[in-house]
Amino acid sequence: MKKIFCYYFPNWHIDKRNEKWHGKNWTEWEVTKYAVPRFDGHIQPRKPLWGYIDESKPEVMAEKIDIACEYGIDGFIFDWYWLNEGIYREKCIENGFLKAENCNKLQFGIMLCNHNAIQAHPGSKAFPSPVLEECVIRNERFSELSKYCIEHYFNRENYMCINGKIFFAVFNICKFADDLGGVEKAGEVICNFRKECIEKTGKDLYFCAVDPQAEMLLEKYGITVDEAEKILTIDVWTTHQNPGMDRQGTFPVIDYKKWIDTFPETYLEKTEKYNKPYNPCVAPGWDCSPRTVASDAYEDVGYPFCHIAVNSTPENFEISLKNAKEFMKSENSNADFMVVSSWNEWTEGGYLEPDEQDGYKKLEAIKKVFTEKK
Repeated sequence: MKKIFCYYFPNWHIDKRNEKWHGKNWTEWEVTKYAVPRFDGHIQPRKPLWGYIDESKPEVMAEKIDIACEYGIDGFIFDWYWLNEGIYREKCIENGFLKAENCNKLQFGIMLCNHNAIQAHPGSKAFPSPVLEECVIRNERFSELSKYCIEHYFNRENYMCINGKIFFAVFNICKFADDLGGVEKAGEVICNFRKECIEKTGKDLYFCAVDPQAEMLLEKYGITVDEAEKILTIDVWTTHQNPGMDRQGTFPVIDYKKWIDTFPETYLEKTEKYNKPYNPCVAPGWDCSPRTVASDAYEDVGYPFCHIAVNSTPENFEISLKNAKEFMKSENSNADFMVVSSWNEWTEGGYLEPDEQDGYKKLEAIKKVFTEKK
């Protein structure tokens, strides 16, 4: 069976920028605690079974690693940030994961989240997501951050390699090209990154583009999928969240089961669209309402005022997992792995970590469905 990786959102520890923006000792657990129901039957706040733990502590991360391995997760793909003033939210991986005594049990990879830091913790209806600090990655900044990745991560025993190549993902591929001065220049930057990886590690790069921004890239630069893959030397595509939330026309509520029923169609559509492999994504849930000001009306004004998936039960999540597994086993799939969005994005409703309502049931669903020897 193909490997299973989870996106990991690292905002559950004290960070100096967050303290500047939100106050002393703030973490995103505060957002989780103060979430409120937005309609009858809406389950908020979600309460973590493990408590409001500090992910920057090695002993805390060691427990997460053990649980992830026990339930069939092969690795974490860390959301990783490099804003205009430098690296951000890094203590989770630097102080927690990499210093855990059992770190090497679990693989890890990096996804460059090349978007601005926004005020969505919480965001208001009048100003849903104002910018706190920009993320503009020009050539010099990318050179700095890529060297950091090579020096701090890529040579580690448990760094994520696919087909013998070093995994590196970019969240917004269109913005990536924009910031570097266009597709051609972005392609040159990635080619140089590949050369440096080979020189310093002996391995080539496995460059992963995250799909939702692909259409913007193609339209803005007037290029085809084939041209984009060749110019940017893309090895694989995946996604961070599946589309289809707006198809039900029932804001703010969408039925999770109806939503996940569209995923196999999305998997096939994306696989046929791209020449390079496409890796499917499953979502344990979706609910960004904790990231909104509780006293504001919940109206469709843009992120974080998004659709809220109801009925995201462990049983329905299991159905989604089975669908993804069947697709990857089919002749239609060329996937290298599957990704779960996410391990711990509590304030977007996408998490596998146990809560007081369902306990470990979503993790148990993964273990149950993916019982074949990997």
